[in-house]
Amino acid sequence: MSLSNTGKLIGGLFLLQILGGIFLNFFFMEPFKVPFASMDIAALSRTLGMATLLSLTLVSVNLVIGAIGYQLFKGSHPLHSLLMLTFAILAVGLTAVECNQLGQMVALVSQLKAENVQSLDVGMELLRKSLAFGRNETHFMAIFLSSFSLLLFYALLYCASLLPRWLMGFANLACVLQLIAMGSTFFQGQVLVLLQLPLLLTQIAVPVYLIVNGIPLPATTEPTTPMPMTERC
Repeated sequence: MSLSNTGKLIGGLFLLQILGGIFLNFFFMEPFKVPFASMDIAALSRTLGMATLLSLTLVSVNLVIGAIGYQLFKGSHPLHSLLMLTFAILAVGLTAVECNQLGQMVALVSQLKAENVQSLDVGMELLRKSLAFGRNETHFMAIFLSSFSLLLFYALLYCASLLPRWLMGFANLACVLQLIAMGSTFFQGQVLVLLQLPLLLTQIAVPVYLIVNGIPLPATTEPTTPMPMTERC
């Protein structure tokens, strides 16, 4: 595959990921957000199955792009390329753990509903909150690791000057802000949503640029000559 077509593929995958993530996190998980008494087991089970498939598909985008980036940059930046791919793999693993924890929540609700429990006592409510807390922390860590993998990818693109440096500079800054936004949860804080907005803009702007332009070859490089990914930072 040519470098230009590789860029278009990356752009398409990024756009699919950001749109799918918005749908999954802000619209699709509604059955889990209602009070216990209003929870519908059939709806929860369907949502769990679809959310598991969708979550693993979306986080695997980082893995695919990490593998592409590793092939592009392993010659000039072997350590950074390996770290990028490693963090993408870890994010996939944590997302699988998160889906398992979500399944435990559904199993608990299903058992309570089967026993015709209408409201939770203090012990059961504490258990439910503990399961939810564990799932949320795993979710935040998975996003943190995938964001770190993305930061390394954009840093490599910046060093190689494959895309406009102003765009890659903004993308790197957006990733750093995203890491700060998610890192606050490690100290029992809230996600700093405002710090996530630059990454939202980035994950729309960069895919659109890549889909339209691909990754261009430098003007000094002949089309038949493989482009060396030299370090230019």
